[in-house]
Amino acid sequence: MSRNSGVFRWTLLLAALLNPWMAQAEQRMELDGTAVIGSRESPQVLYLVPWRKSGPGDPLGMPPLESGDDLLVPLERAVFRRQLDYFSAAYDQP
Repeated sequence: MSRNSGVFRWTLLLAALLNPWMAQAEQRMELDGTAVIGSRESPQVLYLVPWRKSGPGDPLGMPPLESGDDLLVPLERAVFRRQLDYFSAAYDQP
C-alpha cells in the first residue's frame, strides 16, 4: 500500500464524515412575514385627556377660597347636607 493511497483514503473518509455538516450549513429556512390586516392586530390603547387642568389646590374641581373670611360664613343646612352626602358617597370605604 503506497503512501498516496493512505492519504487518499483518509481524505475520502474525512470528506464522507464532513458531508452531513456541510449539507446542514447549506440549508436555509424561509419564514413567512407578519401580515397586519385592518385594525385586528393593532393594540388597544385608551388615552384619557382632561378637559381642563386642575391646580395643586383644586383636587375636586372646587374653587379655592378667596380669603380666610370665607371660612366663617354661615352655612345653609340643605347645602351642608348635600355636601356631606356627596363626600360620604365619594370617600366611603366598601
